[in-house]
Amino acid sequence: MTTLRDIAKAAGVSVTTVSRVLNDSASEIGIADATQDKVRQAARRLQYQPNRAARNLRMGKRPRAILFVSAHTNSNGISQSGTADQTNDPTDGSPGNQGFLAHPFFAEVMHALQRNVQQTGCYLAYVAVQDDNLKSTEQLVNDAVSGVITWGILPDPWWDMLQASGLPVAALEPYPGFRTSSIPGQDPAGSDPTPPPGETARGADHPPVAHTAEAHAWWQSSLHQVYVDNEMAVRLAVEHLLDQGYERLYLIGAPQEGRLLNPVFQERTAAFCRLADRLSGISAAVVKLPASQNRSDIDLGIAAGDWLVANTGQSGAVEPPVGLIAVNDLTAVGILAAARAHRVRVPQGWGVVGIDDVAWARYQEPPLSTIRIPKEQLASAAVRFVTQRLAGQNEPAQTLRVPVELVMRQSTLLAGP
Repeated sequence: MTTLRDIAKAAGVSVTTVSRVLNDSASEIGIADATQDKVRQAARRLQYQPNRAARNLRMGKRPRAILFVSAHTNSNGISQSGTADQTNDPTDGSPGNQGFLAHPFFAEVMHALQRNVQQTGCYLAYVAVQDDNLKSTEQLVNDAVSGVITWGILPDPWWDMLQASGLPVAALEPYPGFRTSSIPGQDPAGSDPTPPPGETARGADHPPVAHTAEAHAWWQSSLHQVYVDNEMAVRLAVEHLLDQGYERLYLIGAPQEGRLLNPVFQERTAAFCRLADRLSGISAAVVKLPASQNRSDIDLGIAAGDWLVANTGQSGAVEPPVGLIAVNDLTAVGILAAARAHRVRVPQGWGVVGIDDVAWARYQEPPLSTIRIPKEQLASAAVRFVTQRLAGQNEPAQTLRVPVELVMRQSTLLAGP
């Protein structure tokens, strides 16, 4: 176990200096910022984990705040930090951190987290990952919170900071060590040739980036990870469309070749490709959406619908009908808008199913069939781990996949419920 003396030796300073820095009182006595940074770097490198309970007992306090940190990789794979995507459009499925709370899916998750945290007697604080707020968040973590819940892929220095804090951390869809890669398929932007009719789009392996053995050990032993069961989501959508009689299937939502891809959508695309490989007598392919920092998921869904009409002649009556699986509900909303614009009947021409079940889905015309992601269960799995650790229970960190369910509405009911 790393001690203050170990850190002092590694940093070349006194134990008193280390104590002052780690207790955030160094500036009060004039310890230079460079020295403070050197001490903190040594603490991280040695994986120092302070005894939070003992410290709080000495100080006569226990923070009641649980910190929620969002680092949302948008659907186009644009940067996770707030500086790369400044849109506040709530219809944008790629909100960055500026539109996180306005986005219907993430707003519902946030409310579910807040409800679950309040039931424990704590309250939820919120920080969005930015390019310039790591240090201020580290001070917040050290001084004012008892546990942390994250959303999305955090930059490595943020994971290092949380690891060094010693706090219980539950992560929603963190994908640690994830490396993006492109998915083959059909491109509405026209940069790739269209596969022959009936050709199945195939997936690829996506190996993780190289990280230190210490980082992997912490992710496996201490980071409680909660994910959506994306394999189940795509399987339910495919099975539903086949049950309804659709014999041509498209997955809508992967970006152009060479663009980064949201790992959630990458999982859904890869799951579709695996299922497509096993289908007999069914045409199945991926339609890739042109990545753009300034276009919402709804816009991309409209572009995909326009492309389908332009490249397959699917306008007006469509024979045989086509089943479309959107990687999320907002993309599906865009597809429905394109269907109306081109007078494609839904579900008689296109059967459209989304993934999320945001509140907007039921109010579409026609109401949108979708795969419901249980936001309450995502939230409770994260909050339960953190609060049990705070209560002294040695709850083991796990990697969980939350199951999903099919919600049938009129956008796919070609053969009836």
